[in-house]
Amino acid sequence: MDWATIVLDVLTLLIVIASFLAIRDNRNQTKTALAEGRTQSQAALALAHEQIEQDKQPILIPLSPLPLTAVVGELDSTVPELSVDLMNVGTGVALNIWGVIATPESFSRRPFSFSNEAFLLQSEHRTIKLDMHRIDFFAEDYKFGEYNLWPSSELTELSQGGTGKKLMYAVRLTLTYMDVFGIKHATIYDCTSENKWKFVKHFPIKYDLEDLYKDKKS
Repeated sequence: MDWATIVLDVLTLLIVIASFLAIRDNRNQTKTALAEGRTQSQAALALAHEQIEQDKQPILIPLSPLPLTAVVGELDSTVPELSVDLMNVGTGVALNIWGVIATPESFSRRPFSFSNEAFLLQSEHRTIKLDMHRIDFFAEDYKFGEYNLWPSSELTELSQGGTGKKLMYAVRLTLTYMDVFGIKHATIYDCTSENKWKFVKHFPIKYDLEDLYKDKKS
């Protein structure tokens, strides 16, 4: 075999090796690109799902006044049950709605509650009846985040004339419910002695009033 043939064979072998290396590198790059693409797709899907969940979030608000005493603005101690008109102003369906209405801890009035009496579609409203049948299961130390079921004893606000005006929180309304994605929500309102509802907080929760009821009952 002459040198020309040997050199040609070596060059051919080097070309073949280089081709295999290029194919391997291309495959690795393709795998990396596919993996990155999958990761980006999963992140995009997760973001889209989160956005859909947020867009389909129910938010409940109370509309009706409460039976408060005319002079002091306390909850009337003679009423056996309460009625509250709730409306869903969010963009999703509210399911498994539970609620508790409680007076300040300084008052002896027992709280009222209701459980899973309705679901509310978007823009729908319904009158809910609250009684005292389950209230022994709702203890004052139970909290959603930093908020318990009992309102503060009093508050001070400025009247329109700029004079300090002392008001009182008459009740706190705590609502828990679930959306169509299975996410649980809590929405809290305080009603003042002037019978005006004030929004306190709306946030997702892990455990709701039904969970509390079942835990205490067991």
